Amino acid sequence: MTKRVFLSVVLLLATFSLIIQAETISSQILLPDGNSAPYAEVHVDGEIFFADELGNVTFEVPTGKKIVTVKWLALSSELPIANEMKFSNKLYYGAPYSSDDFEISGPDIWQIEEKTITVSSGSETVIFYDDSFANFVLRAKVTIDKADLYYAFRFLFRTTEPGFNGYCFSVPALDGSQTYFARYEGAWNKYEEIVKPMFLTSNAKMKAEYEYVIFAKNEKIMIYMRPTTERNYRKILDAEDKTEGAVFDGGFSLMSSFVEAKITELSVFSY
Repeated sequence: MTKRVFLSVVLLLATFSLIIQAETISSQILLPDGNSAPYAEVHVDGEIFFADELGNVTFEVPTGKKIVTVKWLALSSELPIANEMKFSNKLYYGAPYSSDDFEISGPDIWQIEEKTITVSSGSETVIFYDDSFANFVLRAKVTIDKADLYYAFRFLFRTTEPGFNGYCFSVPALDGSQTYFARYEGAWNKYEEIVKPMFLTSNAKMKAEYEYVIFAKNEKIMIYMRPTTERNYRKILDAEDKTEGAVFDGGFSLMSSFVEAKITELSVFSY
């Protein structure tokens, strides 16, 4: 056997050895509430494998490897390889939903079912979940179907009672209006701007479903949004509240300001 042939055989055997030592895994990545983690990433030895909208991913790992790094937006965990890989962050709130979970302020035009929350248009009304979360992720899918008058759907968080208090992320229901973020001080016209400008460059469209994800840790707050017909998330807010009166814990509210809306996959978990 010539030296060249010998080296070729050695390289072939080495390549074959690498191939047989790699294992193909199919898994679903889940969030702490049990819903899928859309477009999550699995990181293995410098390679990244991307999940689909339902969190399904196929990836290769060296035989014998038991742990991989899984990422979804600002979350990252070392998870054991399995058919289902679920982020272990503590779940604070999620489905099944019940009207007993919330305090209602304003007209009771909410319909709260196990997996869906809907609200009729025509009034300003709030459902408030009374608890105290410090560092957390709040996630929901929202579709706005009809709007009158002030036409906005709002997430309020780190709040202690229904109404305009704590941090507010407001989603307008009409084209041309702007999403905004502020910290309210007890009334709609009393607020502290946390970022400049307060109005954000992201508009929602009627009858379209959007996923919103709010990350809050200490003084830092980030918000992502994604039309569920699209793959990419947009980070629309990355702010720090270092002003006097900054709030670091509390419950959350959903406020309908004269819109009809449907909410699914609402959950809060630790961050």
